[in-house]
Amino acid sequence: GADVRWSDPAVTEADMRAILERLEGAVVVRACRLTPMQEAMLEACDANPDAYLVENWAEILGALDPDALEKRLHALTERHEALRAVFITGENRPWQAVLERKDSFFSFEDLSALPGPEQEQRMRAARAALPRPRLIADPLVRLLLFRLGEDRFRVLLSWHHIILDGWSLGLLLSELFAPEAPSTPTVSFVE
Repeated sequence: GADVRWSDPAVTEADMRAILERLEGAVVVRACRLTPMQEAMLEACDANPDAYLVENWAEILGALDPDALEKRLHALTERHEALRAVFITGENRPWQAVLERKDSFFSFEDLSALPGPEQEQRMRAARAALPRPRLIADPLVRLLLFRLGEDRFRVLLSWHHIILDGWSLGLLLSELFAPEAPSTPTVSFVE
């Protein structure tokens, strides 16, 4: 059997078996009921799958190491349970399960050799090609990074509100761009 820890008394062994069956071999660390707000979001997603998908573009000016940023995103995913959460609709109620391991989504493209209009076109195309995340399996925080010049970047941070609210976003960004980086870039959000 799987070594699963959960503290929600509503999660029965039968529920856990059903959750593990749906997750096809993933190692579940914790399972629990959704908060009322998460349940409302999940219900809204049934009617509109793009509901509660949030995106922010930011301009980054300064030295930035894409490999280090990718490693930080991966480390954040390993450290924070919310970033490893998946959502399962069950017969009686939906469940949230925290996986032992879950991939993070990071993409980097160097567009610095292209003229400005082509850079914009490529960024829009990359955004359009970004698949809608499946709540039961996919990373629910995704980061696309584009180099526009030597010390100029544009980043698209996309997340599902079911795991990340405004307060949590601030914490995530402060850890992602923490001062222990070789040089802290200036981040300004793009309209």
